[in-house]
Amino acid sequence: MHPEDPIQPMDSIQQVDPTAPVQQSHPNAVQPTPATNKPLTESKPTASDADAEEFKTEPEASHTEAYDSAAYRYIPQGVQGWNWGAFMFNVYWGLGNKSYLPLLCLIPFFNVIWIFVCGIKGNEWAWVNGDYPDVATFQAVQKTWNRAGLFAFILATIGILLVILMYIFIFAAIFVNFQNDGRTTY
Repeated sequence: MHPEDPIQPMDSIQQVDPTAPVQQSHPNAVQPTPATNKPLTESKPTASDADAEEFKTEPEASHTEAYDSAAYRYIPQGVQGWNWGAFMFNVYWGLGNKSYLPLLCLIPFFNVIWIFVCGIKGNEWAWVNGDYPDVATFQAVQKTWNRAGLFAFILATIGILLVILMYIFIFAAIFVNFQNDGRTTY
């Protein structure tokens, strides 16, 4: 083959090691390990690297922070917790917070389980997908969703209890009516 030929034989193509870490654009970027998807605490520079300190990554998360490997972002302690807005207004909450997993609540029967997942993971999804500068701003935004969601939950619970009581009174009246002299009057 000629050197100017654009097609190269397979022997001349550089093979890539799939287990080797990918070089990031920034030397302090967190890189996942292929086997565990956890950030490396420190990359291993070779002896020929003059500036070995440049290749160190961020330290591991402390025990107070969770690590979301899908988005490579740390989730602060103040972000975790139950979200009433994601639980009650799951589809609208998801669209408003750029989190599209709550759209799975539109699937019949699956939504009964998924609303609880939205309530549990909602804050983390909103933090990862949102552009919040700090935890205080995030909590202020989610506080309004939480208040509205809790209010809707209380109203729904009261409504369900009233419907159950109504059916109990109707069936009790029908039962009492059948007990009176064995005849029915409507």
